[in-house]
Amino acid sequence: MNEGQNKFLSFITDRVQEGKLDEAKKLLGDAFQQQQAGQFDASKLASMTPQLLSLIKPESLDEVKEVCANFAQSDQMKGAVSNLMKGFGK
Repeated sequence: MNEGQNKFLSFITDRVQEGKLDEAKKLLGDAFQQQQAGQFDASKLASMTPQLLSLIKPESLDEVKEVCANFAQSDQMKGAVSNLMKGFGK
């Protein structure tokens, strides 16, 4: 796991609902492995994000959505995340 992935994991795990930590770590760990193998694309991000957001504490949702939207600024991810965030009222 690279430094950016570690920071993101820490950010997310600090905001996960009680009892959902293992699920969040597994979801992100799988995504990070795919990313390192060059297999993580916009469609995988789009399918993972709702799962991830369902694990976040309600009071932290807006903050996490904002971070996800910032990640989406990369050309590769921009379209998928923009469409996804519209579905979450962003």
